Amino acid sequence: MTFSPSRVQAVFLAALEQENLADRAAVLDRECAADEELRQRVAALLIAHDQPHSFLDQPFIAPSEHVAAILVQPANRADINESNPPPSDSEDMH
Repeated sequence: MTFSPSRVQAVFLAALEQENLADRAAVLDRECAADEELRQRVAALLIAHDQPHSFLDQPFIAPSEHVAAILVQPANRADINESNPPPSDSEDMH
């Protein structure tokens, strides 16, 4: 059968409205009938949606304890030219 993203979305959303797994299966039986590709695609989406620790559930930025650990690490001092230290505050006043 012809693959239609809008059809996959419609069946997925219809199945997702069902809280009971048996009711979801009934939606798949009814909506997918002989279209095994549609059923497989929607089933894969439902499984991914129900996964408890999906990467989509993770914060985009590092948790604050990781950020704090990075901020308190000493900088790499190998790249600082010790013969030419940065000016002190009193030298900036000129």
